[in-house]
Amino acid sequence: MISRFKREIADLSEDEKDVRVLAHIKICPLLAKNNDMIDVYQNTYAYTVDRLN
Repeated sequence: MISRFKREIADLSEDEKDVRVLAHIKICPLLAKNNDMIDVYQNTYAYTVDRLN
């Protein structure tokens, strides 16, 4: 288990990156159409909201 730990962390980091990309590609455009929801989303996932684009 200890020898696999480093690989497990790398896998989790890759999964987190994939989720952030998915949020940026799929969720942010939907929220951009609905300004009421963007504030709710930003409070929860502030690092993914790009108001300039």
